[in-house]
Amino acid sequence: MSANDASPLFFSALLARSSANINASTTVKVGSAGSLVGVWPVALCESHPSILNWKNSGFSLTTNYTITLQTGPKNCGGNVGGNWGVLDFNGGANSTRETIAWVQNGYNDALDVGDTVLGSPGGLTSSIGIETMIGKTVLIALFDQALASGSNANYRITGFVRSVLIGARLTGAAASRSLTVRFETAMVDRPSASVGSGSNFGITTWAICAYDNKGAC
Repeated sequence: MSANDASPLFFSALLARSSANINASTTVKVGSAGSLVGVWPVALCESHPSILNWKNSGFSLTTNYTITLQTGPKNCGGNVGGNWGVLDFNGGANSTRETIAWVQNGYNDALDVGDTVLGSPGGLTSSIGIETMIGKTVLIALFDQALASGSNANYRITGFVRSVLIGARLTGAAASRSLTVRFETAMVDRPSASVGSGSNFGITTWAICAYDNKGAC
């Protein structure tokens, strides 16, 4: 982006000049989100077929995907459910009230690609208010590795995807519990994200990287 303007020269009468042109430019880089504020406390395995289909389509699909709790690829899971994992962002006592606040508003600090986040025991249940988000947009963290189990579970974050929550089934056996989502693309405002080097799952952001051609882009 560049701009130019004419500025008056108040002390230039002696040089017979009344104005001068001033040029300035700013360079912006656009890339996948390396960090994100407002992330939902429910994460998804990045190798799930729904994510792979979404990415391979060039982010053009408008399919609704019903993703169950425990039927994901084993390379994401170990002893933890291969798909949806409930996150404990701050590693605290993780009360139900705190998780509900994250479900409804997202986590208010930045979550970075490469972070390892603890899991919350109990998994997907109706007690954390997920049904209140049906029809709304959520920012889902993706992971490529989940280790241990229960309160010792941890997830390695690799990226983010924006989704509309279409439906939820949170009763019955754990294997039958599911969320139905539709993925969307998004350009996230800079105060809420930073450009990173991780994989692009449809969420991009921007950063100023040079002024007047000085900087590293």
